[in-house]
Amino acid sequence: MTRILTRVSCTNHFIILANFDNYIKGKIFRDQLTDILGRGIFVSDQDAWRFHRKTAANIFTTKLYRQLVEGAFHDTGLDLCSVLEKDRLAQRPVDLQELFLKLTLDAFGKLTFGLEFNALTCEGPNEFGDAFDYLTANVDTRVSNPFWFITDWILPGKMTKLRNAIGVLDKFASMAIEKRKGESVEEKEKRPKDLLDHFINHVADDGSKLTNVELRDVFVNFMIAGRDTTAQALTWQFYSLMTNPRVMNNLVHEIDVVLQGSQAYTYEIMTHGLPYLKAVFHETLRLYPPVPKNVKTVVDDDVLPGGVRVYKGDVIGISSWCLARNKEVWGEDAEQFVPERWLVYPSADSTSNMSRDANSTADKTNLSPFGKFRMESPYKFTSFNAGPRLCLGQTFATLEALVTTTLLLQKYEFGLVPGQQPAVVKGSVTLPMAYPLMTKVTSRVRA
Repeated sequence: MTRILTRVSCTNHFIILANFDNYIKGKIFRDQLTDILGRGIFVSDQDAWRFHRKTAANIFTTKLYRQLVEGAFHDTGLDLCSVLEKDRLAQRPVDLQELFLKLTLDAFGKLTFGLEFNALTCEGPNEFGDAFDYLTANVDTRVSNPFWFITDWILPGKMTKLRNAIGVLDKFASMAIEKRKGESVEEKEKRPKDLLDHFINHVADDGSKLTNVELRDVFVNFMIAGRDTTAQALTWQFYSLMTNPRVMNNLVHEIDVVLQGSQAYTYEIMTHGLPYLKAVFHETLRLYPPVPKNVKTVVDDDVLPGGVRVYKGDVIGISSWCLARNKEVWGEDAEQFVPERWLVYPSADSTSNMSRDANSTADKTNLSPFGKFRMESPYKFTSFNAGPRLCLGQTFATLEALVTTTLLLQKYEFGLVPGQQPAVVKGSVTLPMAYPLMTKVTSRVRA
């Protein structure tokens, strides 16, 4: 097992970091996505990618994260609780996947582009979300269909649907850009600088600024990163919790012990004070990586660790989904939902601690009874990518998920509605559930 793990990690490290410039997104991947994502960060390489990365990095700071935990993430979480409360009182089941997608759309749209989608508080279909879902599903069909550029044209109505959906994205991008460019100096000074500001204000060496088309590509690329991935991670996490009562019981116990009923969250608590919650989220990402496939094109002939030869133009796939289920990498329980694999305990007898349950760890202090969280190598746990392309929004997404989960589990209990469709993956560039996650929500009864 150790040899297998070392070989896998070395190969990932070689492609993703050590020989980074020789393994790019490439023309095939770019052609499949250009009409949707333009030339944004997801499809760009080399200097163009470095520009997007460097510019976006300006916003993701510890100062921002502290503000988000105590402010925006908490507020949007409370908005979600208000929606759940109405359905609880009416004894209506809810589709958690739909609500999480609305939650992340509201939060990311407002925080990074200044758009008020109000998706959570508005009933009925969401124009932006529906268009986005259609396009990301279409991307997946292109990846698996080498003749997509033909079938897109010959399938009745396909091009019309594509153009209409892309038009919706263009409309919202234009709204954000024009609103920002039309602000007065006083309006700009009243609010914190966000992601869109950094790109609008960027001046190239020749004195030029980004065009509206280039800014549109920025908008679409970052919206897919900020909306879909976190929402889908939350969806799979709550499904995993509802189907693993032991884990749910442990997690609720940790939240109660650490927070003592308080909703005064801090950055320190969310990053270090709730290790079991952090383990649950990362175990979800391990089994259900929001971006399950990573494709690279070889620039020049090369030899991978282990002696495998690759040639210029070859396409290499890295599957986080398959890697997570490899027993030679993650152990015999690789396919099982086991958050304890992410935890370490101060005592020498860690084996017995790993199997403890909430009843045996009762603790009157505000310290978590579940040890400490331990992060795995990014070349083994690839859900956030690694190397220079390590996810810029990793901390942003993690904190949003942790705050939301904590708020919900302090107030409610969740259970799957019997007889619903199985929890299977829908074809997409990300990892949505194919069917609604219908859930019964009840108020928590504390002992």
